Amino acid sequence: MTFLEERSAPQQARINTGPAGTLPNASPAFPNPPAPGAPPSADALDSLFFAAFSGMQTTGKRWLIALDVSGSMGSGEVPGYPGLSPRVVSAALTLTTLTLERQVTVAAFTAGPDGLGGRWGYGRSVLTPLEVSPRHRVAEIVDMTSRLPMGGTDCSLPMEWALEQQLPVDVFAVYTDTETWHGRPSPVEALRKYRQEMDIPARLVVVGLQSESFTIADPQDPGMLDIAGFDATVPGRIASFVAG
Repeated sequence: MTFLEERSAPQQARINTGPAGTLPNASPAFPNPPAPGAPPSADALDSLFFAAFSGMQTTGKRWLIALDVSGSMGSGEVPGYPGLSPRVVSAALTLTTLTLERQVTVAAFTAGPDGLGGRWGYGRSVLTPLEVSPRHRVAEIVDMTSRLPMGGTDCSLPMEWALEQQLPVDVFAVYTDTETWHGRPSPVEALRKYRQEMDIPARLVVVGLQSESFTIADPQDPGMLDIAGFDATVPGRIASFVAG
């Protein structure tokens, strides 16, 4: 069984999921994983969505979900979840929020006019809004995001973009595999500026689905949360953090 270790001040500023250890071939959030090497079926993906759905509650908040759509999101597995790539899990989390909440904007980190951006690219990535709704299936969101021109995952970009668009947001959520890079300003600075100029006490959660550890959140800011790794408790943890 995976475990969560909280080690920050305040308590909820960072959550690291522990090693998968001796997990059996099934997990609490995905009871019927595909056979090794076999792609999950559309029905299997939807079962993941419904399992994630059960761990979250409606918050009534305004969300902006920013998705990493790089090629690495479609490769490998989320530790402890056989056959499930970060792209699949991020799609399930996104569909869960779309189903529960009334005000959700979903966007992707895509290549900008001057290049890919990010840690290794040139130019800067941009946020591209996606036309997704609760009527989509997990497999459809996976297919949609896999076709986009990937851009660097700049964790400051969601706040900057929302400020440029004058978009009211209570919760910024970034779903990525291990890419938690940022340029200038930093995510802490971008979130602070967004709060001040929009007069909204917005929160930021960054989930690195394949990460062992990273630091985006200011440990003194109770409105920022880093989650390294993933297990069945993460959707509920996000909901509790958002609710304050």
